[in-house]
Amino acid sequence: MNYKEFLSDRPIESQEYPYNSIEFFDQEKIINKLYVDKRKMKSNAEDQLEEAVDSYLNDHPEVKRAVAYREEAPEKRFAFREFGKD
Repeated sequence: MNYKEFLSDRPIESQEYPYNSIEFFDQEKIINKLYVDKRKMKSNAEDQLEEAVDSYLNDHPEVKRAVAYREEAPEKRFAFREFGKD
């Protein structure tokens, strides 16, 4: 699965939660933040999201972990899933 199909560098304004995002970290700090385009995902997107993040982690060896956030607005968000390399 190609993460580029579902992740964008800008919020997806046309969906219910336009700021849903995934932040990617090296050992210490955030190095990238991408927004999830749920319109392009299946209704039950848990496995699809995991595959997209795994694909991103494989393409970016400097990234050690990722955290997915549900965001109603930039200041109103919560982490709902963490991914990492073993």
